[in-house]
Amino acid sequence: MNDRQHIAEVIQRWGFWRDGGQWEKLATTFHPEGTIHVTWFNGRFTDFIDASREMRKTRRGSKHEIGGSRIEVRGNRALAETNVRILGRRELHGVECDSTAWSRFYDFLEKRGRWAICRRVAVYEKDRMDPVVPGIAIPFDQARLASMPKAYRFLGYSLALGGFPVSNDLPTDDSPALEQLLRDGEIWLKGD
Repeated sequence: MNDRQHIAEVIQRWGFWRDGGQWEKLATTFHPEGTIHVTWFNGRFTDFIDASREMRKTRRGSKHEIGGSRIEVRGNRALAETNVRILGRRELHGVECDSTAWSRFYDFLEKRGRWAICRRVAVYEKDRMDPVVPGIAIPFDQARLASMPKAYRFLGYSLALGGFPVSNDLPTDDSPALEQLLRDGEIWLKGD
């Protein structure tokens, strides 16, 4: 396989192993010092695995549908931007709901004998929350819902109700945070 195929395989495996709770295999998708920044976690990937394991004890799992990737390789470094849809089922205020969040993973990868992720940042686009039983109203706390970033307000709301911290500074389309992330990517590819 060529480098792009190896990178795409790492990204696809991440989704299967994260959703399936295959923690040891999941650890191989990142280099040991790697970091991840998503709605509910910002830090070392090894700690993300531990936190994901704990989260799984109290919340039903989520499903990451991972689409195609745009991959740019320069030497032993690469950037990958991958479409992701995150699906979940939660009970909110006594109503069973399905959540859907559209996002992209922006990955900084390096080949050190094998390709693995050094840094992942989720870029959020939009989300929604629907009752499982059509026609039932979800009694949102409107003030709390409005306090969440618009691109991931329903996902953030659900996570916050579950006791998870929610980052308010993640990149969204046309945000200064996204502009900075893209600049960081160019610096990364240059080897700086």
